[in-house]
Amino acid sequence: MVREYNGVLPFKIYAVVCASPQIDHIRRDGDYIDLWSRDGSHWRIQTTM
Repeated sequence: MVREYNGVLPFKIYAVVCASPQIDHIRRDGDYIDLWSRDGSHWRIQTTM
C-alpha cells in the first residue's frame, strides 16, 4: 500500500495501517513517520490531510 501512494499516505489510510495488528511500532521523525512491522519490515512515509 505504501508503494501505491508513493510513500505519502492520506490520513485515513495511515490511521487504518497504524491500527493493524501487523504494525509493531511507529516513530515520528520530523516530516516523516517510520513504521515497523512484526516481521521486521520498515517503511518511511509522510501523510496528507
